[in-house]
Amino acid sequence: MLEKPIGSRTVSNLVPADAPAFFSADEFEIERVILNLVLNARDTKPDKGTITIESRLAVLGDGDVPHDRKAGPFVQLSVSDDGTGMSPETRERIFEACFTTK
Repeated sequence: MLEKPIGSRTVSNLVPADAPAFFSADEFEIERVILNLVLNARDTKPDKGTITIESRLAVLGDGDVPHDRKAGPFVQLSVSDDGTGMSPETRERIFEACFTTK
């Protein structure tokens, strides 16, 4: 799914969980989120870079989940890159509708 969009200047590093974890989610939504995060990371790197996609099992307690969810095991999905990150000004605006740095 990611080879063509990432291109040759970016290396992808996939780190699966230690054991298989089954969960219920919309496959297309998960793919869309991962693809958007990866493309954003790729577009901010002028040179070569590395993007890491990692999954792991996380057990959350009552204080860690919203009131409408039960505590217990969850699958945590992380997407990170080796870029410089966002400025404090950008971080303050990332959830604004239609905000872009492009």
